[in-house]
Amino acid sequence: MTRRSGCRLRVDIWDYSEDHAFAEYSEFSIGDEASLYHLYIDGYSGTAGDSMTYHNNVPFSTIDRDNDSHARRCTIDTHGPSGGWWFKNCYRARLNAEWGRSSANWHNNVWYGWKGSSTALKATLMKIRCD
Repeated sequence: MTRRSGCRLRVDIWDYSEDHAFAEYSEFSIGDEASLYHLYIDGYSGTAGDSMTYHNNVPFSTIDRDNDSHARRCTIDTHGPSGGWWFKNCYRARLNAEWGRSSANWHNNVWYGWKGSSTALKATLMKIRCD
């Protein structure tokens, strides 16, 4: 779906105090299997701060397929169990962690550009629109 030109991404995030912020990217696509589902993202605007551009041109990693550039496996070793994500070294945004709020910051869904790494996100939405 995102191989077409003109795709955008909007991310809405909420913390546990019900504060809300958003990030929009005017350019968004995900590569095919041969590219390991590389992320292409650019053109940030919004109120959340830009936490996704850090992940630009990074392949998707899962628990059973480590494609990140970190010496350890970002999906498991450094931050506890996590869903798949475009880990670089390791992340500035992570929206596929275990749901809930943990005193161990690395177990939370986070968006560094908004309130830093110690603020757990209560809810997140990722929305794609292609013209």
